Amino acid sequence: MADDVQRRMEQIAPSIRVMKDSALFNQEEVNLIVSRLKSLECRMATGLKDVKHFQAAIGYEVGLVSELIKRRLAVQHSSKQMTNLEFVFLKRIRLHYRTGLDYFPTDYNFNMEYFSFLSNYKEHFKSFIVIHIRNLLARFSHVPLVYIRIANWYHENDLMQDAQKVLLRGQSRHPKFGALYIDFMKLELENTPVNEKKILLCLDMMVENKLPSMDFQVAYGWFKQKRASPGLQDYVIEQMKTHHKQDGAMWAFIALRSFIIYTKNEPRISMPKLQKVLADFKCNLAEVPSKKQPEFCRQFVDALLVDFSPDGKASMKRLGVKILEAAVAANIPLTEDHLEKWVFFCEEGDGDLLTMQLKSLVSDLEKQPSEKLWYLYVVHLIRQDAEWSEIESAFNTALLNRAPNYVKLFDIYLKAGDLYDKLTPAKRRQIFETSLKTSKLVALHMKPRYLLYILATEGIAGARNLYARISATDPPSEELHEEMLNAELQQPLEGLQVRAKPVLNTWMKQFGSTGCRVHLRKVEIARIISGPDVNEQIRAIFEHAMASLRTQELREEFKEKYQEIC
Repeated sequence: MADDVQRRMEQIAPSIRVMKDSALFNQEEVNLIVSRLKSLECRMATGLKDVKHFQAAIGYEVGLVSELIKRRLAVQHSSKQMTNLEFVFLKRIRLHYRTGLDYFPTDYNFNMEYFSFLSNYKEHFKSFIVIHIRNLLARFSHVPLVYIRIANWYHENDLMQDAQKVLLRGQSRHPKFGALYIDFMKLELENTPVNEKKILLCLDMMVENKLPSMDFQVAYGWFKQKRASPGLQDYVIEQMKTHHKQDGAMWAFIALRSFIIYTKNEPRISMPKLQKVLADFKCNLAEVPSKKQPEFCRQFVDALLVDFSPDGKASMKRLGVKILEAAVAANIPLTEDHLEKWVFFCEEGDGDLLTMQLKSLVSDLEKQPSEKLWYLYVVHLIRQDAEWSEIESAFNTALLNRAPNYVKLFDIYLKAGDLYDKLTPAKRRQIFETSLKTSKLVALHMKPRYLLYILATEGIAGARNLYARISATDPPSEELHEEMLNAELQQPLEGLQVRAKPVLNTWMKQFGSTGCRVHLRKVEIARIISGPDVNEQIRAIFEHAMASLRTQELREEFKEKYQEIC
């Protein structure tokens, strides 16, 4: 092994001297290159062969060639000696591949890496590519992607007939691999003139081998992109309709095609045409097993609305509303996500049908309407400028039925109260009190907001009274303690220690072992007060935090943040 490595290093020695003499690399860099090359040679020569050893050597020398070319071009060094140097390393890389393939002839990835290498340097290794293509087809005929990769190489080198021959060979070996047929047809569409008989025969083979409708859809997409004749495009559609009747995704594709054709020719698509698209889709779904129909309906409406946004243009939002109204007319079930888009597409006064839809859904208590559905109903009423009594009734009904944990419901109702100017201070307090009793999730969200409201309306005294009453109740809220402490910091500095103590004590009791924040806020208060023994106080806080925090991760987090503020 040592003799082989020494021999190979002696073979590369003249090239190393050229590299050094060129001044493109300094002595230190050359020494590192020699050391690395020798190390990689040793690994490849070891008795325990591993393809990774060859890949590491190849990767290093490919990078070396790239760096050599970059430096040569930077100084415009174009001597024949330098280009020969690059070729020396390229030949070494090819030899590494060949040696590796002697040990690992059936390693697919390594074979394809070699094919990519030869392709990248085809001006040097064209004859070797032809040999390797024969080897690939012999060793990996069971891998359909091999035929596609080889056909792509032929195509890139303007060998169209060879590319198509390889794909035909692949179709014979893998008759159910759709990409082989699609790539063949794509190549044929580049010919002048196009031989449509070949494409029709290819499509018939796809039908005969029962390829899925998705392959026909991809083929149709390429026909559109390559501007194939309308006859070819229609033939693909007819084959799908005939042979994939039970595929809901195919019917969605057909319907989406009709929608695109209509909107292209008529940007403001008429409601009757839109209804026809969705009605035809729903009618065609009768061929699909009933259990699968709802999911295909969802996917189809999703596809229609894919480019629509509540923040988009008004014209797009109006079209979105039309689509959803047409879906209802065709008895296509809508999901909550569809309804949410509909809510935000609707302009004031245009939501009568949606109002009926939402009202019907939330009224059907046997189906247990979800929290989100109730929320959407209330939001829609607000956006449609409904009567306050109707909004209030919907909110109260939602709380009684299905939405006790939906935090957004309380937020939107309070905002609506501001918008309508209907919530008296007493009523607003009642809503906050209700939220604290509704569920732990809602209470956790609403506690700090309740405190901020009381602070704004009744001042610090009212906030202290509320904090004293709700801070110790479940669920504990760290945000509540933060807001109360912030409120105390806004008061005069005198007496801060006394005022902050009950807040920090309660906070410490609830979160002292599971969070860093309370300990850091104690340090902050100590520094603000800045008494004569402030350093001792801060040291004591640090030691108490290290003893209280449960995990090493929390202790490390505290130490890092403590160092930032001290």
